[in-house]
Amino acid sequence: MSMQFVVVGLGRLGISMVDTLNSLGHEVLGIDRREDVIQDLADDLPNVHLVAADATDEDAMRGLDVDGFDAAVMSLSHEMGLTVVALKPKGGPGTLPDSDTVLHEGDVLVVGGPKEALDRSPLVRPSGR
Repeated sequence: MSMQFVVVGLGRLGISMVDTLNSLGHEVLGIDRREDVIQDLADDLPNVHLVAADATDEDAMRGLDVDGFDAAVMSLSHEMGLTVVALKPKGGPGTLPDSDTVLHEGDVLVVGGPKEALDRSPLVRPSGR
């Protein structure tokens, strides 16, 4: 059974985890703050989703509770300068959401972007978890 994983930090251990999970047929999102690492891995791991998250003092990544919104939240987030990175369903394993993903109360979206945009988002409220 294929599963989805997010690996944050692509040092030696992170790369090993990504490579192993990918070779087992799982869907993997690899995140690192260094763009050069992402570029180097892109050719070696073509089936892995890779994201450079070069955060500054003005940027943040947060877990945000979802109050029954549908997948439109994800496209609206992009309009606000936010990026949905992962979804942690209540009581289930984390996943990589797509446009067909249905969000339910108790789910937590992992969203990154400017702190100001995260603070003013009318769609979600900061996660208490």
